[in-house]
Order: sequence, then structure tokens, then C-alpha cells
Amino acid sequence: MKLFFINWSGKDTGMIDVVRMLKRKHDIAYMTCLHIASEVDAREFPGTILHEHEDALLGIPPKGFPRNIPPADSGLLRKLSETEVLTLTMMNKHFERKTVSERVFLYHTYVAYWDMILQEHHPDVIIFPTIPHSVYDFVIYALAVHCGIRTVMMEPTWIGDRMIIMNDYITGPDFLRKEKAPLPESSREKLAPDIQNEYERHMRKGFDATPVFVKNIKRNYSGVRLLYKKCRSFFSAVLVRRDFSTLLRVFMLPFRMLEPNLKKEYENVTLLP
Repeated sequence: MKLFFINWSGKDTGMIDVVRMLKRKHDIAYMTCLHIASEVDAREFPGTILHEHEDALLGIPPKGFPRNIPPADSGLLRKLSETEVLTLTMMNKHFERKTVSERVFLYHTYVAYWDMILQEHHPDVIIFPTIPHSVYDFVIYALAVHCGIRTVMMEPTWIGDRMIIMNDYITGPDFLRKEKAPLPESSREKLAPDIQNEYERHMRKGFDATPVFVKNIKRNYSGVRLLYKKCRSFFSAVLVRRDFSTLLRVFMLPFRMLEPNLKKEYENVTLLP
């Protein structure tokens, strides 16, 4: 089978080992990866197109790409109109400073390039490490659905190293689409120990069900850690990037805090449950 691995990063966590193992029986035709030069040894994948994630995000083809890319087909763009709306909104995270026109141009660049790649290489399966949400990978997913190419994506359950595998992020896994009744006591004993332990913890009164990754985010972006990150960002902007507009933003911060905003408006009309 011919496989694409999109946004597939994590040498230290064994992600590249997965590709290396699958290479024994399958054709790895394309791979995008963050810091791909240090993550992947190109000599191990002589027939694979290796594409730096950051370049793919900016709409830049792989290094040494031999030819020009034809414009996106207007009929295809019309069929992907819903994808365009979602992608332009998704750009709020990575491209918040781009105008709508600049975002549309980048989106058209994505569609033109990846449609050409899919038509040329005809992958059997496109594999994502998680639900596509890094802008360009979402466009690849939409094109794959449009072309009838099978997609595989994973989502962590946060119960040990267990993952949920699915083909469609909207419908989710087949077994989760069926409504389940509460587990009888006899069935709970048949659960794997780690799942049984997780179930019992969640049933315990007063248990904090906040996911581990949310707790980590709160710990890393609050208190002294947040102050350190803000100071580092400030000095990096002023001393390294020479962005002196940062000084003005810091000066204006107290005034902006006194202004009305959506958060204050929301909190004024809510009550804690």
C-alpha cells in the first residue's frame, strides 16, 4: 500500500520508528514532519517526499520541488466551500495577522498543491497522528474525503497509552456511535485493570476529572511560570526581533484592562452552577 504520513513528528516518542517498521511492507510516498531534517534520515527513505511541517504550513513546497504549481481548479474550490470557511477560521491561531484576502490566497495555495500531489501519487491511505487541525493538514483531509482516499487518525483517551483510531473525525469510531447503558457490576470486572481503575476514579465523589494535559497547561501558564514566559517573550521581542511596538502594548495594557470586553460582559450575566 502507498501511505502518506502527515504532521508525523516525534522521534523520541517512537513516531519515526512506526514509519520505519511500516516501510518494510508498504510504500511511504510522502511525509510532513516538524524539524524533519533532524527527525528523519533521508537516506532511509530514498523514495519518500520529505516536507518540513513549517514550510507546508506556509504553503511552501518541499525543498528542490522541480516545477510550478498550477492554480486551484475553480470547480474543486466550489465543492470545498465548507472546507474553505473552516480553514480560514482555523487560521485564527497560526495566521491571526493575515487579512482575509491573504488567508484566501494561502488556502488556494494549499488546495492547488495538495490536489496535485494526491492526483499524482494516488495514496491508498493518509495517516494523521491526531484529528487534523494544523490548517494545511485539514485541507489534505478534506481533499482525501473528496477523492475517496481512506484516512486514519488517532485521538488519545488519556487512559495510559490507549488511543482511539477513526477514519472520520465527525462521526468518530463505530463503537462509540452506539449508545451504551451504564455498566453492570459484573461487566466492570471484565474491564482491563487500567480502564477499571479509571472508571472507579471518575465515579468517586469529588474526583477532579480535569484531563492531564489541561492540568499541565494550567501549571505551565500560571503564577511564576507565566510571569517568566511573559518576561522572556518581552525581552526576545525587544532585544532580538527589535519589535519596539511591544513597549507600546505593555504601556497600554493597564488601560485595556479597564475597558469593557467580552469576558467581563459574559461574567456579568452568568452564575456558577
